[in-house]
Amino acid sequence: TTTAHNVTMPATVNAGDLLVVVFCNASAATVTTITTPSGWTKLSEDAGGSVCNMGIYYRVADGSEDGTTVNFVTSASRRATAMTYRIAAGTFDAGTPIEVGPLNSGASVSPLVPAYSPSWGELDTLVIAAVGSDNLRAVTARVIGYSDALQASGTTSSLSTAASVYGAHAVYRSPNTWPAQFT
Repeated sequence: TTTAHNVTMPATVNAGDLLVVVFCNASAATVTTITTPSGWTKLSEDAGGSVCNMGIYYRVADGSEDGTTVNFVTSASRRATAMTYRIAAGTFDAGTPIEVGPLNSGASVSPLVPAYSPSWGELDTLVIAAVGSDNLRAVTARVIGYSDALQASGTTSSLSTAASVYGAHAVYRSPNTWPAQFT
């Protein structure tokens, strides 16, 4: 466990690409906070009490990030893990590159993806559904309709100090058609 958590960026990052990091650390009995790295914008942070703390961060790349690491610092020594997405320049609105819906916390192995309507209405929207877990709870299948389900987990023999992130993505036009639950 440590307070410094170096998150690796994709091997190829071009200027203007959008980088999104979903970061999760095990909170144990004490709520921890995550310091937003310089040059990054925090979209949301859910200090899930004694469960886990999950933050979502982004930056528009300047092209120097290829394979580098970004240090996400926690206020207490914790295990953590992260998932990084690279969205190619020109495929998103640079004026409003990203919005985040409500975060949903709890202890379910089939967590719900909260309903959300983006400010731009019924346009094609990349939806990234992510779940943070403090103890290697198994989300055994992806959300129906989402693709490329990913999992990043820290390793530990103590379930109460582990951290995992599960993520999947899809493109939808109408918020009413978004799938709602990891299974």
